Parts: sequence; structure tokens; C-alpha cells
Amino acid sequence: MMGLTEQAKSVARRMKQSRWQIVGLVLVLLTLTGILLSGCKDEDRGAKQRSRDFDAGLRDGRETNLPPYGLYRTDPEAGNRLVPVTLGTQPFADNLGRCAGINNYWCIKTPGSASWKGQTGADSSGHAIFSDPVYSARAFARLMRIYRFRHGLLTLRQVAQRYAPPGDCVGSLSFCPVSDEIRVGADRPQRQVGDQLITYSLNLPGADFERRPLANCDRPLLYCPRGINQTEAYAKALATVLGLASIDDEIALFDAKGRLNFVRAQALFQAVSRFELGAEFAVDPTLIRRGMLMEAQDYLRENHRLY
Repeated sequence: MMGLTEQAKSVARRMKQSRWQIVGLVLVLLTLTGILLSGCKDEDRGAKQRSRDFDAGLRDGRETNLPPYGLYRTDPEAGNRLVPVTLGTQPFADNLGRCAGINNYWCIKTPGSASWKGQTGADSSGHAIFSDPVYSARAFARLMRIYRFRHGLLTLRQVAQRYAPPGDCVGSLSFCPVSDEIRVGADRPQRQVGDQLITYSLNLPGADFERRPLANCDRPLLYCPRGINQTEAYAKALATVLGLASIDDEIALFDAKGRLNFVRAQALFQAVSRFELGAEFAVDPTLIRRGMLMEAQDYLRENHRLY
């Protein structure tokens, strides 16, 4: 009987030790679970903040018929500091040129028969008119993504040749012959764009031509008051801004998964807008970033990927 009692006590001691081990294990598991949940909450907060940033951008971008904003200009009277551009007493477009006046700080053309998000029309030369300038930043971001992942353009030379081709010009004005009998002139530079053969002229067209939107003319003539694009010089200027040794170096604006390098993109966006609007102008970096975020969110929602 004594042996059985000692055996029972031994079993009881082992069971008690096992219970304490189980309790200890449960406490460890609860601690780990708490840490994981805390991390998830932190991650949740980060995701919610990113979501709020996107939503804010979209809400702002949905505003309609907004006057141009988010543009700055070097003021010699203020020590060459950048000061906000205001409407003043003259129309905004008269002060800055047509692209700024139509909320298009990168002078982006209408994409063929389609239109950009936020586009409400087009000017006589086919430049998109946006309801809010944030949409022009979004359109430029989408254009750069298309260049990289659809057309495989990796260097500034390649991008410049497509964005500012040597046959095109800055500040072009679209004209159309008044009748079919008028000869446009094969002796001038020409470029095939989709179904249109566009002719370029450094001289203002005479009475045989009338101002007409590019899309509404079968034989358009573009007058180039500021000359033909200097594509290679343009690419070299962008390379200097981005700190690239050569225009044949890879821009690396996106990584392999389609994520945008925001620092490099800001520099590129500012440089291109200055090329289009004038060297004394700068766009609000916050406006540019909102456009970038909107474009990335839209592309991800449409394609479930960023490349």
C-alpha cells in the first residue's frame, strides 16, 4: 500500500508541474499574440493613413472648374524668391501662356480619340484642358509610366525623342487650309502622328490658312513661333537636373515593380514644367505628389499591379 501511495504522490507532482508548464506556455503565447496584434494595429494605422492620403487627393482632384493654382514665379523685386502666382488684373492665360491657363502645367496633348482623367476639353492645338491642375500632374505621371512599361523607354534620350521629338515644337499654334486646293507644302518639316500628317512652319501662315483645332483638320499646319524642338539639348538639360552623367544613362524613375522614385520624379516634373511654362516658374511639390499618388492608385485599381 505504501508503494502505491508514493507512486500516486509522484504522479500528482508531475501533473502539477505539467499544469504550470501549460500555464507558462499560455502566457508566452498570449504575450506573442499581443505583440503581433500591436504590430498589426501599427500597420493598420499606416495603411489607414495612406488610404486617407489617397482619398484626400481624390477629393481634391474631383473639384471642377477650379482656377489655376499651385504655381510660383521668381520675383526679381523680392530678391528672386518664388512667390505665388495670382490672377491679378489680367487673365491668367495672358500672363503665363495657354497651358497654365488651362490647368495643364506640362502642356500634355489629348491622347488621340481618348481623354485624360479630369480632362474637360482641348485647346485649338490639342492640349488637354483640365478641371484641376492636379490632373495634369496625374497625366504626366501616367505618361511616364506608359513610356517606361509599355514602350520600354529607359533613358532621357529615348524619353525626350518621344515627348519633345525633333520635328515638333514648343508653343505651336494649329492652322488648317481654308480649302482643299490650298497646298500645305511638302518642303516643310512633316511628321506622321496617328492618321494625321502634320506639317510644321517657322513662319506665320497667311490668309490661305485659318486657326482650327488640330483634331478638326485633315491637313494641319503647326506654326512654331519658338522654333523646332532641340531634343538632344533638352535631354542634356534634364540630365543635369537629375544628376545623370549622360542622356543615355537609365533614368530609374520607377523600380522593376512600378513604384515611383518620388524624389527623382519631383525633380523631373519641375524641370519639364519649367521647359513648358518658362524657366522662372515652379509647381507646388504637394500638387505634384497628389497627382503621382492619384495616378498610382488608379493604375493599381485598374490593373492590380504597377507595371
